[in-house]
Amino acid sequence: MAWLQTDTPYPNPTPHALLENPFLVVHEIVEIEEVKRRGLRITRDVIVRNLKAVDIAHARAAEVELEVAKAHGAFDHMRERLEDVRGWSLDPVVTPAQKKRYRSLYRKTKAALDGLARASGEP
Repeated sequence: MAWLQTDTPYPNPTPHALLENPFLVVHEIVEIEEVKRRGLRITRDVIVRNLKAVDIAHARAAEVELEVAKAHGAFDHMRERLEDVRGWSLDPVVTPAQKKRYRSLYRKTKAALDGLARASGEP
């Protein structure tokens, strides 16, 4: 709960919205673990004081989230998140290296969805 109550320049999901989506739960768990792995404590201001480190954790969490969604055939979730990933790659606060990482994740996710559409005969 402390993680969801941190100060952030971006909106945090409500606990209810988070628990409704298992892929977002995966995202948050991975993100918390990655933040802790970097030696940061979960405090009210951990994100705003450590934007670059937290964004690295966020990118890893997004990668895992989308890998898990793909493995579970949650293609609707992947489609919904594509716009978020694209937005992260354009965020002026994000470092150039992270933007490149998000663009790569976008391309990888889009390719997986395009492959699914071709395999299913969708236009």
